[in-house]
Amino acid sequence: MTFMNRILRTIAPSFAWRRQVENDEWTKQIMLQVHMSFIDDEHSKNTTTSNFLQQQPESLRNEMMRVVLNRISAVVDSADRKLACRRWVLEEAKAYAPVRSLFVSTESYHDEVGNGVRHPLNQGLWDYADSLITQSLKPLLDEHGSVEEVKNFLRRESMWLYARLEFANTGRLLLDDKQLIDGEDWVCLLLKLLVTEAEVDYLDFLGVPQLSGVSQLRADIARLKNVLFGSSVQ
Repeated sequence: MTFMNRILRTIAPSFAWRRQVENDEWTKQIMLQVHMSFIDDEHSKNTTTSNFLQQQPESLRNEMMRVVLNRISAVVDSADRKLACRRWVLEEAKAYAPVRSLFVSTESYHDEVGNGVRHPLNQGLWDYADSLITQSLKPLLDEHGSVEEVKNFLRRESMWLYARLEFANTGRLLLDDKQLIDGEDWVCLLLKLLVTEAEVDYLDFLGVPQLSGVSQLRADIARLKNVLFGSSVQ
């Protein structure tokens, strides 16, 4: 436990976390993931997400870690960790999808729809990004001063929201929650549907006529949530 104690002194210096790690393999493994993602040392990950997290100022990085640790703690304390982790994934996917949808372009549409990683209604919002920022996201424009600065802010926000989704997804994989729905990993399917729904909502705000199939999209999202959570999540 010497290595783990050193990790915990860095990211979660409390006796409660140490006791939890000593007695709980899931907590131990996900805390290792937090450390490797946030802390730049010989055990750090070399991924786009971890590099982004490690480049943040120390005070902000510590605040980000607290957000993740609070979610881990909620799963640890839950009577049903699998369900709690699914809720965590859903909440992070719902937060990430509207930002992610703004950066989807039209260029790769046919290839990505063809290989199943993109929904047919997800045509790409990037060409509408300026209009959405000046209309739907005007508070951000007022705060940051220009369309380009809003885009820069949203790029950073997208990285942070994706990092949170990655931690939630890691948690559910550590619980061996690998259910396939309609032949797809359920997290991939959920995110694909939510990104598409976000695009539909943005286009509706701009007054762009909806394509046929929107009602089916929303029905598919509702059905997926019902499979994952029953009637407990809307």
